[in-house]
Amino acid sequence: MRSGIIYVTQKIKRLPIALEKAEEFAKEMKMDQRQTLRLQLLTEETIGMLRELAGEYRAELWFEGEDKTCELHLELETPMDADKKDDLLSVSTTGKNESVRGFSGRVRNILENFMLGMHESTSAMENPSWSLKEYRNQVKETSEVEEWDELEHSIVANIAEDILVGVVKNRVSMVMRMKLG
Repeated sequence: MRSGIIYVTQKIKRLPIALEKAEEFAKEMKMDQRQTLRLQLLTEETIGMLRELAGEYRAELWFEGEDKTCELHLELETPMDADKKDDLLSVSTTGKNESVRGFSGRVRNILENFMLGMHESTSAMENPSWSLKEYRNQVKETSEVEEWDELEHSIVANIAEDILVGVVKNRVSMVMRMKLG
């Protein structure tokens, strides 16, 4: 099942429409009240996160679901630079660019990174990564209370089962996957 598309920009405030669409989608998916609230919270936090991460953007937002899984999808265009790409990829559960597949995709990613000024010391066959799971473990081990509190209070980190982010040039794709039940 798939919802209609909601268009969101940094200038046009569409949060009420997005929350309404989330509630309609939840009803169609026969979600209970708790699941509906979690989907609305995920929607609100994701739109808020866009303001922080993307700056200027134009996004399409929609919901998809089947069986015991619900996904919030975002496709957005934003002027890209090295810091923004790092910030966007850091949202991903794995930290990897999901749009990088195969040899030519990896080469394209390395070239894009170079043009953006991202001069990592990685080979074309490696992909620098950041993992939410590893970060949680690292923060627990170092007893960084402030960082752990920030992570624990992140609605996205606590609600989303998985977060996939792909970046190709100025186009970003994000999928927030939520388990139902």
